[in-house]
This record gives sequence, C-alpha cells and structure tokens, in this order.
Amino acid sequence: MTQLTRRRFLLLSAVASAAACTHPSAGPAGDTGDTGGHSPPLLELSKPPWVQLLGPGQARLRFETREARALPVTLLLPDGGTVQASPTLRQDELDYAWDFGLDNVLPDEPGLYVLQEVIFQDLQAGELYAWQIDQGGGVVLQGSFRAPVAAGDPFRLGWLADTMAPVNADTAAVLAAAAPDLFVHGGDIVYQTSPTDTWNGLAANLASLTSSCAGLVTVGNHEFENSDEIHVMFDRLLMPQGDAAGPRHCAIDLGSYRLLVLDSESEGAGLSADVEGQWEWVAAQLAQVEADPDLQFAIVMMHRPMFTGSKYWVADPTTRDERHAMFRDHGVRLVLCGHVHCYEHWLVEGVHYVVDGGGGALTYDPDDGMAELQKTRPEEAKLRVTAFRTQGVSVVDVASDGSFVLQRLAASDGTVEDRFES
Repeated sequence: MTQLTRRRFLLLSAVASAAACTHPSAGPAGDTGDTGGHSPPLLELSKPPWVQLLGPGQARLRFETREARALPVTLLLPDGGTVQASPTLRQDELDYAWDFGLDNVLPDEPGLYVLQEVIFQDLQAGELYAWQIDQGGGVVLQGSFRAPVAAGDPFRLGWLADTMAPVNADTAAVLAAAAPDLFVHGGDIVYQTSPTDTWNGLAANLASLTSSCAGLVTVGNHEFENSDEIHVMFDRLLMPQGDAAGPRHCAIDLGSYRLLVLDSESEGAGLSADVEGQWEWVAAQLAQVEADPDLQFAIVMMHRPMFTGSKYWVADPTTRDERHAMFRDHGVRLVLCGHVHCYEHWLVEGVHYVVDGGGGALTYDPDDGMAELQKTRPEEAKLRVTAFRTQGVSVVDVASDGSFVLQRLAASDGTVEDRFES
C-alpha cells in the first residue's frame, strides 16, 4: 500500500470530509450492508468521486486511489431500492509530478494511480440518485446527481472555468449552493504557472460541487502543458463523455436543449487530427436540433471566446464570423466560453455570447483590447452589453418553453452581478 506522509494524510482526510454529501434517501452513512463483523482497512482516495453523463439514462462514477483494491459502490434508487457494484480498475504508473512542498496543497506525485469506474444504466429521466462508496474502516462517502431531465422539462445549468487554486474552492462552493442539475467546466482546469495548482488539489477543491451534481468539461489551453498533461491527466481522468464525436468534443441532450461541448484548443496544440471534422459535425448537430420536435435549441460551450474586448480580442474575424453565422442561422441563442479571466456579455444578431473565466485565476481587464477593437471594428465593439473584472460562476435556468435566464454569481458571496433573459 502506498505510504502517506502526514501532510498528505491530513489533506486527504479533508478531501473525504468535503466529498461527503448526505441525501435524505441515502440512509445512515455507515449503513452499507452486512459485512460479517469484519471491515476492510481504510483506503484513501487520491481524487474524490465525480459523475459524468454519458447519454440518455447513463452516467459514470469515477474516483481514484493509489492502491488497486476495488471499493464497493452503492447506487440508491428513487424508489428506495439499491444497486451494488464493484468498479472496474484502470492502473497506470505515472511520471507526472507537481509538488512544491506546500503544506496546504495536495501534491501530484509519480507512482501508481488507479482509476475506479462504475457505469450506471437505465436511469429515470430527471430523477435524483444518491451514491455511496465504502472506503473501509467505517468511512463511507456519499453524494448525489440528477439524471438528464426529459424533453420539455426545466433544468438549471452551472458554468465555471479557469479554476486556479485556492479561489477555485470558493467558486465551486458558490456553484454547488446554486444547486445546478448539471455543471460544465469551461477549461483551464489547473495551471502549471501556479505552485498551488495540482490535479489532486483541484479534485479536492471542487469536491463540494462534484459530490452534488454531474459535470461535463471542455478542454482549455492550459491542459496542454508539460509532462503530456493532456493525455496523462485530462484524457485519462475525464474522457470520453456524453455522446462523444471526437477525443474531446461531444453532445448531450438536457430537457429540450442539446449541449455541444467543443474543442477550441487541440488544433493550436498540434493535435489537429483530434478535431478533424468537428465543425462539420457541429453543423450536422444544429440541423438535427432544428429537425427534432423534442429539441428547441442548442447551447454551445467551448474554452476560447469568439467575442471579447480583452487582450484576446479577435484580430482576424474571418473564421469567427463564419461560425457565428452558423450559430445565428441555426437558432443558437447562447454560447458559453472561458479563457478570459473576467465576465463579458455580448449580444450579436440574437446570439448571446457569455465569456466567464472567473473560476479562480487572476483576473484580466476586460477592456485591454477594446481600444484596438473600437478602432478596427467600431460596430462590433458596440455589441458588448456588459463586462466587469471579478471572479465568479454563471447559472442558466431553462424553462419548459425554452426561454432561459442567465445569472452571474460573485465568487465572494454568491450575489447576482448580472442577469438577462432570452
């Protein structure tokens, strides 16, 4: 068994506490069935549990340990029944390391990592499910998630992006308190520019959110840093997801909306084959939404923004304008992006572009590029509705008729900083 330093033991204990989420249907935390009076020794998690949606009626629970011992998983059904499962194990010897010896940071250390996975099937649309993981030693982790709601039903979508520690724990807590049915991470999950950012630490800091709802992720440019991070960490831990069309882009239906999670970064990182045909696929997906009577609209989500007044403003808009025209012509009403560490809301020919990269990274001035944009394309500059330099998250409430309300919540106290309807 992997030996734990006192620092790692104390931090992992805090992770276990943060991940515990009691649900009324779950019963007592220690009630996992008859063990014959014998309890296996405690097995700590290197990464607490998270749930991802895979498609209609399907979800996946994953967590990670440093020892290849499967931990029993219990799914508590809406009718009070239970399903017992033993995870499949993927074992990898990793060289990836990120450790500056900081007392309050869980390090990423080389060695054996075991990804434990259970697939839940035949889930009832919109129902709340609770899960339990028996770590042994009398410790049981609990959490919950909601299966995708049926066509025509309302839902709440959460968004956070650019999650640098330690503020990412605050933004995750604010979003968890908003109780989304599903959250989406907009990319730039960890930053190797920061000694406080590790994958183990990120998983711990987001535990309040990942233990209370399912999530999806978009890939950011900071996932392509040293030590083959994109494959060793991002792909291994988080892919595939949804109805996967490529290594890092996918679709999933929620209520009467189709969510398109796009990859804006692999091509720039030299992995063009991973996004080959992505935009043809997007056009086909949008055409399907228009043709399907059960679907009303699509929400597009990706890391890099198409419209911004920040230092990342688009100097050559040719490709951007072609993609915007596709969104406009197919009735897309909301595009969510990150990358820029602030908040911006643009309204362009009926399409709302929200840039929210306020998940914890050091903030940017949203007007850094505005003078150049005003000089180059003054009419475009007028399309920005609002912008401010704060950290926070966004919540989208979709009604049965397809209308939605978006609210931007401050990381400091969850107050509403912006609100609009469509």
